[in-house]
Amino acid sequence: MKNTIVTILFLIFLPCINAQDSLRIVNNDTLQFEIKDLSLYMTDSVYSISFELPDCPYNKINAQRDIEKDSMSIIIHGGFTGFGNMDERLSEEFQKKYNVKFVFLGCVRYWNTDSEDTDGYNELIFAHLERKYGSIVDSEYKHLWHDE
Repeated sequence: MKNTIVTILFLIFLPCINAQDSLRIVNNDTLQFEIKDLSLYMTDSVYSISFELPDCPYNKINAQRDIEKDSMSIIIHGGFTGFGNMDERLSEEFQKKYNVKFVFLGCVRYWNTDSEDTDGYNELIFAHLERKYGSIVDSEYKHLWHDE
């Protein structure tokens, strides 16, 4: 049973493994498995897993940094029901014109949600774009979305 569990866990995390990650047998009954911020220790009687998620890249502090680097994103929330109906051609034109990229976030997060402030991030990005290009930015963004 232990070998089955180890094999399943290994296969689950295999796509995440890179050169900095490691999998090693500490002794005959302990397997140590480390992937970046994820650690898994297994012995005959104890199976434990611990991990720390990184901070969210979308908050007000990072928005200011992205503005300074001229590498901005606009966060679009979606999920199980999708992301809404956006005109693809207009979307590409908007992203090129304002030098932004759209980031589509579903319900799964790979970061600590306590550090997430996607609304604050978008607020600062749009405020910067409106200072730079005028109020047309907001109306052009709203024009990207259409209902069928």
